[in-house]
Amino acid sequence: MSCGDGIVKPGELCLSALDAIVLGGQPIDVICVDLDRDGHFDLAVADVLGNVHTLYGKGDGTFDMTPSQSALVQPRGIAATARDRGETLDLAVADLGFDALALLHAKGPRSYDLAKSTAVGNKPRALVNADLDGDGDDDLVIVNQGSDDLTIALLGASDEPPKISHFNVGDDPYDVAVGDLDNDGNLDVATVNRLSGTISVLLGDGIGGLGEAVEHKARPDVRSLAIADLNGDGRLDIVATSYEDSKMTILLGAGDGLSFTDHYLPVGLSLYGAAVGDLDLDGVPDLAAVDLDASELVILRGLDQAIPTLDRLPTGDGPLDLTLGDLNEDGLLDVIVAATFAGSLTIYLQDP
Repeated sequence: MSCGDGIVKPGELCLSALDAIVLGGQPIDVICVDLDRDGHFDLAVADVLGNVHTLYGKGDGTFDMTPSQSALVQPRGIAATARDRGETLDLAVADLGFDALALLHAKGPRSYDLAKSTAVGNKPRALVNADLDGDGDDDLVIVNQGSDDLTIALLGASDEPPKISHFNVGDDPYDVAVGDLDNDGNLDVATVNRLSGTISVLLGDGIGGLGEAVEHKARPDVRSLAIADLNGDGRLDIVATSYEDSKMTILLGAGDGLSFTDHYLPVGLSLYGAAVGDLDLDGVPDLAAVDLDASELVILRGLDQAIPTLDRLPTGDGPLDLTLGDLNEDGLLDVIVAATFAGSLTIYLQDP
């Protein structure tokens, strides 16, 4: 038995690339979420040249495209937020060129108002949505590359400006992730800091605040991170990729949010964006990342092993980001890559 026989087998990875979706511009960040709440996963893409693209899934791995928004300066990270408990999701973008958080309110299915901007730190690079204050609506965490800090934006009703607070992190923060690292029921925040080669961990208080950052050593030039239980011990861990370094950082958590055992896996690749999920259904999280220089999708399986299994697939030119989601609703995770230099998305569907 092998890929293509229609039988799902734990430990088997069966990804097949579809024709590239040409967006134009330079897509730099992509998320997979049901934007219009129709039961199918959609894609939202931030484009370096000022556009926000939305693609609406049909449930079979194909999409309807809508006209892009083009009122931003230099979009970087993108997130979808549930506000006012509405039927559709709003979009949020880190606008590096305007030092701002841009919020696009959903005025109806597949339609957004023009972006409203709120000043954050200097050169916002990435952001993530999470309910940090426990009110049932999403909030946002934005990392500011130029001011070495992160911004918490607590979101209220769509006509209210977000409540802003700032917290210092390491030098040149490049990416951010959230998770309950100390098992107290509150979401915590981690950032990768490119120039200091560190990972900052800030513990959340459950009402929208964060503690002081605690720095952990990482490999040089870290670019992306993800939080997951990598070794199945019930405690969340952190994995981070580096671009100009051949090793990957893994911090195995002790469950208190402050203590980690560090490992550095030699992968020999120039890794950029990263995402974690069980792609081969063996019950162990896998790391999906993009190799910018080789223009490849890289899958590392068995992150709890001394030498993980490495799979490589070609992408469009110059990939910078990726995300995971079940696009054809078969219960298996698929992979979406933003091929930045090619101006396109590469989609890989599982084909067991």
